[in-house]
Amino acid sequence: MFMLTAPQLDRRPEDYFKDLADEMAKDGKQVAVLVDEVQRNVNSLHWDYLLKKASPNLLVIGTGISDLINESPQFLKKYPSTDNPTIGQLTEEDMPEVLHHFIPTGEADLQWNLKTNALRELLVATGGQLYPFVVLAKHLLKPERVKHLSNLSSYLTSKTFYYSHDYIRVRERCYSLSQTKVDLLSRFLLEQRHEPNDTENAMKSGLWTGTSFVSPLLVQEIFRQLLKTFHSNEIELDRSGMSSPMVQQIIVAGLANMRAWDFEETNFSTLDNNERGLAFRWGVCGGSALKNQVWLTSEVVTEERKEKTWAKPTINFVVDSDFNLGLELARDRTDDALLDKLKKIGEGGVYRRHDSYLFHFVFKGTMEDAVRQVTGFPIDLQTRVYTYLRNYNTLLCGTKVVQTGVVRKLPSPPSMHQTGARQFGTLTLGALRRLGRFL
Repeated sequence: MFMLTAPQLDRRPEDYFKDLADEMAKDGKQVAVLVDEVQRNVNSLHWDYLLKKASPNLLVIGTGISDLINESPQFLKKYPSTDNPTIGQLTEEDMPEVLHHFIPTGEADLQWNLKTNALRELLVATGGQLYPFVVLAKHLLKPERVKHLSNLSSYLTSKTFYYSHDYIRVRERCYSLSQTKVDLLSRFLLEQRHEPNDTENAMKSGLWTGTSFVSPLLVQEIFRQLLKTFHSNEIELDRSGMSSPMVQQIIVAGLANMRAWDFEETNFSTLDNNERGLAFRWGVCGGSALKNQVWLTSEVVTEERKEKTWAKPTINFVVDSDFNLGLELARDRTDDALLDKLKKIGEGGVYRRHDSYLFHFVFKGTMEDAVRQVTGFPIDLQTRVYTYLRNYNTLLCGTKVVQTGVVRKLPSPPSMHQTGARQFGTLTLGALRRLGRFL
């Protein structure tokens, strides 16, 4: 892979790139040439070969601003002609060569396993995009940051990383979002009803593939931009945890500021997408209510990679490197689906890199159904399950009611009076007493 700026093209001999491609072809290798700042040299003699006559093993990627001045005729047509938005991205297949570049001593490096695992996680977090991956790989492999490699997730979601010089460079170059783009992309993230041409416009932006965002880091940036514009009633946390556990206070802060429409169904989405949209709507409400107290952001690292696709992050949100809390949100999931998530929270599970909890939104069913579901889980994990029942506007921790009337914009339904003790027969005595004050 070769990277250079367009003004540097003319420093190369006339047949430089042809000779380069021919030399690589002898070894059966593909060569990629990334030309940055294209707008600064659109009349180079090298463009004719690079864009029209390049050898089959030469991939040319040009980047620059969209408004080219004195546009050369070569740019009136795309070469190569393709509708694939992921062309030129790094994949798992490229990793052996990438690892050799960044860790030239190979397995002789005492931290080989630590570094290779971290770079593979970074590959997923960046969606394989070249510029973010290269800049952040160099950033992470500096001696003073090696300590972060064993828990890369916590570092990539930290405030320290977000405001680091290198990541500011990446954000300004790759994830710089105007308010128009934030509005557009947030409709996909929050699963709001789309406007005409949304998909076409999002794909033109280069940030949406047609089915997903180009990287988890981009999702994190959209989320952070939404926090700047959304106004919630700020909630003061009890950091001592005496009133209630910190994770419970954070869950309640998000719920308290949600609005009725946040719970509306979107008839154009799958359950998975509805679940994701609901999770991010809760996240925006909670993150904005607590933005001066905790750093809540979306996860960017995943343990699972699927062939030719980017798996979604393993958990929805993380809170502060100080607290290192993790929240996995789910909606109307079956017993087996929730148990599968809980196993990942348990000892040895992939969610254990954070102090993780499961937050389950229940739109259907009764209080009794919700309690029965949690009762079926391992006892040591039951208190790691928070359940919000929309029909009761009530929050449970395990099998216990911890707060009613949680969402301020939703009433506690009259049906609670009508359900009677039958619905609450499996609750603890303490929970019944607390609930009795509201009935």
